[in-house]
Amino acid sequence: MIMKNKVIEGNLVEVLNNMPETCIDAVISVPDIKDHENGVFMRLMENGSPEWTAVMRVAKPGTNFLCLSDESHYDILATEMRLAGAEIRDKIDFYTSDDAEYVELFSYLIKMIMPPYDGATLLIPYCENNDCIIQACEQDGVSYIAIKTK
Repeated sequence: MIMKNKVIEGNLVEVLNNMPETCIDAVISVPDIKDHENGVFMRLMENGSPEWTAVMRVAKPGTNFLCLSDESHYDILATEMRLAGAEIRDKIDFYTSDDAEYVELFSYLIKMIMPPYDGATLLIPYCENNDCIIQACEQDGVSYIAIKTK
């Protein structure tokens, strides 16, 4: 059984590997750009991303992904996702530093990516904007699983 509407602390890959395959309906993520600035991207290019591979394993076929990054790291994120088997379909530019605007944005975007049936679950690998994403989920009654890396 999957714990929903909770923040689970642990290693992202280990937590996802303990979840059943194809149990996630949508994913929203703001990857940690510091990893890319510290040379982690070269490892990902050589070996693929274990994090994205684990996310793809739990995602149902046709799962919608929403991944946010700054403009200077978009290509890195897109490459990681393609290496893991995702298809990039669109790009949205949005700039703000206001938490209320982030909650409003995430609320709108979550409604766009969630399937239209009851019981759908959103995966949130932990990121700097998770509080705004979780607030948007709770405000709109969206089931989520958030994973915070220790």
